[in-house]
Amino acid sequence: MVLLFDDYYHRRTLPATQVDLLNKAETYVETNIVPSIKLLGLLDRGFVEIKGNNARLRNPIESNDRKPRAMEDIQRSRQLVNKYERALSDLIVAADGRQVFEEFARARRVCDKAQDEYLATVKEGHLVQRFHYSVQVTSTEVQALSTMATDISKVLDS
Repeated sequence: MVLLFDDYYHRRTLPATQVDLLNKAETYVETNIVPSIKLLGLLDRGFVEIKGNNARLRNPIESNDRKPRAMEDIQRSRQLVNKYERALSDLIVAADGRQVFEEFARARRVCDKAQDEYLATVKEGHLVQRFHYSVQVTSTEVQALSTMATDISKVLDS
């Protein structure tokens, strides 16, 4: 028997096997659940940064000297999102979680293609095309990815 807590009025004990189960559950939460939640938060932040920088690129009154910085920030955010996605992939082991994650990965590939097309229009200086891609295509894709990240967190919660 292991002493769990002791005070003047109460004495409670748990068998060692139950303590071992609690320790295993705690270790699982610390090594899988907490890092997964952190990575989902980092993914979401990356998507928000991409979306914000896309808005800077399409804004006609944004100074042109700030636009190269926005493009650099988008590339940096995309690299971080890729890193977080790989790390999260290693932590998802349940079948339903894997299924949601694979849908997320497919949507990311579509989003990356749309983002590449959008950045090409920015480099070419096509304001109307740039606005169309950012508002209708890129923003929609980034929002879909954020929603899928939320779906992954729901799977983790269950």
